[in-house]
Amino acid sequence: RSVKDLKYNDAPWCVPDKEFLYCHDFIERKIAVEHLGVEPIKSALLEDLDISDKLGVEFGQTEKLTCRLCNILRDYPRDITILKELLQNADDAGATKLLIILDKRCHAADKVISEGWKQLQGPALLFWNDSSFSEEDLIG
Repeated sequence: RSVKDLKYNDAPWCVPDKEFLYCHDFIERKIAVEHLGVEPIKSALLEDLDISDKLGVEFGQTEKLTCRLCNILRDYPRDITILKELLQNADDAGATKLLIILDKRCHAADKVISEGWKQLQGPALLFWNDSSFSEEDLIG
């Protein structure tokens, strides 16, 4: 077999896809990927991922997520109200921590997997809490 037919399993938590032919587990990543040119499985899987119209998991919304977020931002008063809402949401979810991070970085967009990823290269305002979504949250 040609090296071009092989994939390196750098996502061992995923069930191996029978579509791919993997190189042996004893071969180190550096040798397989950098020296032999074997494509990592994560790269192969991400190539097929099209995020041009969704940036998350659908969870029962009736309008596009981007439109919904735009409307929320437009409709909220430009004061502390949105921060109070995020704090309340975190509290309702049982979170004990809420972090708000201003990430001013802009990452290069010339080597992204598809055009849809270019808009996600920064800057960004990040909100994080230590709670998790339940199945009911995702349904809506």
